[in-house]
Amino acid sequence: MRSTAALAGLVLAGPVGVKFSGVTERDILDMHSMPRPAFLAKAWADPAQAEPDYTAMTDTELAGVARGRESLALFGWKPYMHNPRLRRWLHRIDVPTKLLWGEQDGVVSADYCRNWCGEIAGATLETIPNAGHYPQWEQPDAFAAKVAAFAASIASRVLSAETPPAFAKVQPPAENGGFPAVPRDEEPDCREFFPERQMFAGLVKVLAAFGDVS
Repeated sequence: MRSTAALAGLVLAGPVGVKFSGVTERDILDMHSMPRPAFLAKAWADPAQAEPDYTAMTDTELAGVARGRESLALFGWKPYMHNPRLRRWLHRIDVPTKLLWGEQDGVVSADYCRNWCGEIAGATLETIPNAGHYPQWEQPDAFAAKVAAFAASIASRVLSAETPPAFAKVQPPAENGGFPAVPRDEEPDCREFFPERQMFAGLVKVLAAFGDVS
């Protein structure tokens, strides 16, 4: 995380990618060393929800599944499921951050997520019951509600900010190369002063995929 300039806030759901403990201690479940049913039992509160009906998938969907697993093996094999350089960048996250963790997550522990909070100033952790490592899939309504509440808290902060003064825009000269003239008394677009408003609007669109966020 080199810059948070484009972010109004950040939500991390059961994040991985950082090594907190010693060399011989495991932070993240070794999913590659166990049979898939054993992994699903660790990753899901209800493993019966985990496996999709592959026979009902299109060739494009099956190819997407295969590419996802190929990418996981490529980027998460060695070093296992973490980037040794990532931890040193976490202090740069200076926007409101919420971590969400499924209470039946057997891939990473609550303490592992708390370690993330310790690296990000002001970050907080909330848990979601009856969910494993993928709360957004197992408990989508509860997940969406927590994300929506977090987004609303960010929106409240942004919208309560002081409205900027109505600066007059300069009339371009005639020899400006053909740029359109702007009336001096035009009301300024507040998005120029509060880009967070645009980012929040984008976040609301994302939340709409999870259900009603009103």
